[in-house]
Amino acid sequence: MAEILKDRSELDTQFQWDLTPMFENDDAWEATLASLDADIESLSAFAGKLNDAVTIGAYLDASTEVGRKVERLYCYASQRHDEDTRDDKAQSMYARVGSKYVKMAAALSFAQPEILSLPEETLTAIVNDPAVADYKFNLEDLLRSKPHTLTKAEEKLLASFGEVMSAPSEAYHNLEDADLLFDAVKNGAGETVEVTGSNFVPLEMGTDRVLRENAFHSYYKSYREHINTFAAMYSGAIKAATAEAAARNYPSSRAMAMAGENVPAEVYDNLIATVRKHMPAMHRYVRLRKKMLGVDELHFYDVYAPLVGDLKKSYTYETAQEMVLKAVAPLGEDYQETVRKAYAERWIDVYPNRGKRGGAYSGGCYDSNPYILLNFSGTLDSVSTLAHEMGHTIHSWRSRQHQPPQYADYTLFVAEVASTVNENLLIEQLLQ
Repeated sequence: MAEILKDRSELDTQFQWDLTPMFENDDAWEATLASLDADIESLSAFAGKLNDAVTIGAYLDASTEVGRKVERLYCYASQRHDEDTRDDKAQSMYARVGSKYVKMAAALSFAQPEILSLPEETLTAIVNDPAVADYKFNLEDLLRSKPHTLTKAEEKLLASFGEVMSAPSEAYHNLEDADLLFDAVKNGAGETVEVTGSNFVPLEMGTDRVLRENAFHSYYKSYREHINTFAAMYSGAIKAATAEAAARNYPSSRAMAMAGENVPAEVYDNLIATVRKHMPAMHRYVRLRKKMLGVDELHFYDVYAPLVGDLKKSYTYETAQEMVLKAVAPLGEDYQETVRKAYAERWIDVYPNRGKRGGAYSGGCYDSNPYILLNFSGTLDSVSTLAHEMGHTIHSWRSRQHQPPQYADYTLFVAEVASTVNENLLIEQLLQ
């Protein structure tokens, strides 16, 4: 019988991330949150005065510091929430800091239209002024958005809708991680097996086709039971993006999304065209999979099944740590030392527990360690996920060590380079 998920309190804390570098405890978080309103309100003193480089530089310094504070509060609450999405206290923390984030966005909404309303020659002189040298790229980025910046009143109104715009996403995660339940199923031997969000893929990677099929139907039965809710959330997300794009004078929500990272539409279109061009290789692989599995029909519950029989190969987390450490050796001892640091200082939340957010990610903020959320299950895929997220984590760590806060973040367009390089290094190690 499959192992039943435990509550978080039953797990060894050495395999849980340590959030104390952000805040010592929830009380310290609450105290910092309580002081945030005054910080946000202090920024309104700049309204109507952003007409020279010195004042704009002072505003950017002040808003960056308040932004760092909000980011640290948000990261802590978000990660507490992801530990157990059913926890009322964590849900409250996450919701309250989300409201503060929207409040800050509304409070700062005056700045962009105010700066962009300056004459062209004044703007050019400000961008090149030594007083704002630390923000030159930010200001150049701001100028690029001028055709899509609204009036002060309109920007404030749009910012105030932040929580409304994100509601479909929040509802989706709460439904998927906290409320969605799956029926237990029988395996080929007639034994009962629990199905959860974190063990579904490992079950689909097994050699027991009866279990794979039963788990597949159990999993998607629960989604199907909420199909109208999921459809409404998806529709809401699309309508929110479309409405904002129209309000900002973009031709489409896709154009708005790519403008944020300055990615030309041709790059996106070329990506789609390249995938379609190479689809015959995927079709050939699927035919090969059907042949090697020896099945009359290949179903979706067959796409993860091993092609080389039941090897019963699994990896402990400790083995996975060593595999990843060895794989990244070509990146240098300094890189490996940071990986060891991540292991030793508990940057990683390793195992699934009831209510924990599914999947994996690398998070944290400028003033904290990077953090990795895993749902480690002992498969090679889990080992690869550790390597992948470690790539993001070291990328973030290095960036925060060497860049000021306004430049430490990186766009999604380049984010996956560091992570997939690590996966490739792991594959190369295994092939050798």
